[in-house]
Amino acid sequence: MVNTYIKGNKAELEFRKIFRTIGYRDWKPSRARYNNNDLFGLFDGVLVAKKGAPIENLVHWGNVIFFQMKSTPSHFYKARGEIRKWEGEVYSDHVTLMVVLREGKDAYRIWTLRGGIELDETHTFKSDKHVQQL
Repeated sequence: MVNTYIKGNKAELEFRKIFRTIGYRDWKPSRARYNNNDLFGLFDGVLVAKKGAPIENLVHWGNVIFFQMKSTPSHFYKARGEIRKWEGEVYSDHVTLMVVLREGKDAYRIWTLRGGIELDETHTFKSDKHVQQL
């Protein structure tokens, strides 16, 4: 049996590596044992597009992404509601808010919210070549 914390960290690391291959830099807050490590109490990390990143990726994902990684569907849906509420309280039109659920070895369900527009889609990332085509 795998600890859910370890399982989530592994899925998050693989997700961040995927976005590094398509032209993003990632940042995650340092882990503190007794504190909440999330940005604004919601997000696991930030992805920022590098100069020269493929334009199709920037159009689809945006320049700045705040993401939350989830490993169970019920937590995935709960996080979506919390982020919708947070988005209503701040000005976030130019930032993509994202909740990611790992659905299998290579599949991720990705829900995004940008400028009040929601998008829920499933992506399968099997190789760097496939990622570049998104």
